[in-house]
Amino acid sequence: MVEIVSPDDRFEELMTKLADYEQAGVEFIYVADPPARKLSRYRQGDLWAVGALELDAQAVRIPAAPLFL
Repeated sequence: MVEIVSPDDRFEELMTKLADYEQAGVEFIYVADPPARKLSRYRQGDLWAVGALELDAQAVRIPAAPLFL
């Protein structure tokens, strides 16, 4: 699942939404921030900057840079 950040999103609300996704059983949660051209992975209450969208179980890897063209 990829959550795309909008200019109106508040960080606290975003983190709550991501926690809800995780609680519902979503395994792969990413956050795309187009203005910052940044991709992050959410896991257990934290966001980590990543260089690619990766779905290990499906052997899928999409580099972040082309996502923001």
